[in-house]
Amino acid sequence: MNFSPQANFFIVNNPITEDLIIRFKDEVLDEDSHLQIVDMNANILHTMIIKAVDFSGELKVNLDFIPSGQYIVCLRNSKGSYHNKFIKL
Repeated sequence: MNFSPQANFFIVNNPITEDLIIRFKDEVLDEDSHLQIVDMNANILHTMIIKAVDFSGELKVNLDFIPSGQYIVCLRNSKGSYHNKFIKL
């Protein structure tokens, strides 16, 4: 799997059915980060804190509770904000 220079994280399984699997560049999560799943109307559906000490490079988030549609995963920390779209089937 290759990252483009602009890509700080990659959704491994897009579209998803239940679990969103995200792989990050190492430098993105070398500190605690805030992750949100947002719908296209800017409603926050899921939020979590990712602790840098617990992080292994790949994150699995169960999203079986959200309906089919298009969503945005947002990651924020002191280094910046990163966004990526995904589809839930």
